[in-house]
Amino acid sequence: MTVKIEGNSALTNNSVDGENEKKWTYDGADQGGFTYDDFFSPLKGPETFSEWIRNRKQKGLSVHIADFFGSAVFLNDLSDVDSLTGVRLFHLEPKDLPPGYPSQKWQEITGDLYSSATWRNLRKNLAIRQIPAFDLVVARPCGGTAMGYLSRRGNPQFRELFLAAHWILINRAYALLSSDSGEMYLEIPEIIWRRSATYQAWIVKLKSERTLEIKSVFSSILTRVRYPSGMLRIRKLPGSPVELPKIEM
Repeated sequence: MTVKIEGNSALTNNSVDGENEKKWTYDGADQGGFTYDDFFSPLKGPETFSEWIRNRKQKGLSVHIADFFGSAVFLNDLSDVDSLTGVRLFHLEPKDLPPGYPSQKWQEITGDLYSSATWRNLRKNLAIRQIPAFDLVVARPCGGTAMGYLSRRGNPQFRELFLAAHWILINRAYALLSSDSGEMYLEIPEIIWRRSATYQAWIVKLKSERTLEIKSVFSSILTRVRYPSGMLRIRKLPGSPVELPKIEM
């Protein structure tokens, strides 16, 4: 199957409708159960992202961070951070920025992540800022996807299309990840996590790659806002493949 995803679509609505809309605008900042630390804890345990950053910096390694579908405003202490880059469809309103932002280390790039133009703009931005790769990537697309639309169209063909589009996003982010133990923390929409044997087969293939460290879990942490999610962590090591294994449709 060949999939080309360009332009705005039902897959690219960077908000959640109705009662949850305001909660998602905080992009993982300190909002109780909606923090990235809380959400991704099934993957990383009790270590916070701030602790991960501090430990990495103590090893003399760079700390360049990207937040896809978000504004990269989930950290309070930026002293050990080299750069922060958020990529989302619309700018976060200044009134919603937490204390400490905007920062000279932080930039927010707007664009549709299902459009190749957005990724070209991102690569140009990184070149200008002399950022060779991202050391930490977080992505919570369920907060930026019209999940109500998806759930109403849960037929297998639509799920496979969405899965193929999702792989394109993951692979483009992976290409910008550092091979010096760079880590990606990804939310996998429930529509493909639980219902797609194709996705589960791809996870098995990922785990067979010896230069990648893979952990995948399913969590019902979001049931109070209706959308439980799968989660995937990819740790990229030296000698890792240029791109991730393709999903066999």
